[in-house]
Amino acid sequence: MTIFRKGHRWAVKWGPVVEADLSDRHALKQAIQQHNVGAAIHFAPHAYVGESVYEPAATFTTNVTNTLDLLGALLDAGINHVVFSSSCAIYGAPNAIPISEDHSKQPVNP
Repeated sequence: MTIFRKGHRWAVKWGPVVEADLSDRHALKQAIQQHNVGAAIHFAPHAYVGESVYEPAATFTTNVTNTLDLLGALLDAGINHVVFSSSCAIYGAPNAIPISEDHSKQPVNP
């Protein structure tokens, strides 16, 4: 199952597509139940530097508040297996590639 508001339908290769907003807790719960979800992979949809600078509230709402809505719906359904991927810009200019998780955090934008 894929839930998205932005993105490319052609990129969904496995499972059904459910179009919903992460702030719609009812839609989340319904999709989780209908498709017998056992785990989630969440890619925060606002990742562009420009968006975070020019629309910080919208970026925060999507990346933080709506993520909490998703996590709440998953927990309500007894699901505790989640992979969360957010902004790649948290590390700033990396000292080495690949970037390890213990790399210093020097974000270059909000």
